[in-house]
Amino acid sequence: METKIIYEAFHEADENGKWYREFIVPVDFPVTYGFTDIKIPEDLSYPKWNWSIGQWEEDQEQKDKNRISDLGKNLEKIGKSLEDLSKSQSELNESQNSQLTDVQLALAEVYETILGGI
Repeated sequence: METKIIYEAFHEADENGKWYREFIVPVDFPVTYGFTDIKIPEDLSYPKWNWSIGQWEEDQEQKDKNRISDLGKNLEKIGKSLEDLSKSQSELNESQNSQLTDVQLALAEVYETILGGI
């Protein structure tokens, strides 16, 4: 039996943010109001049926929400990386200060040794 996919197009997004539901039906199944057998273009990430013109289009609002969510996640990662970098820099500064103090003490000893020999 040959089949085809039809889509029930919603007027509002469902709880998952989808604007349609797919059904596999016999190829001779009639397509009635609220349904379409027009295939969703593969280049649409968030397809939404446009009732006015009878074609699929991008749900820009959902696309923007996901972009904002992705940006927020990236911002959190960057913030964590900056914290780690700041901590590493502080540890490096402490290490350099300790080394500088050791060098200053060694120079003071050499200075005293030189002055003591005069």
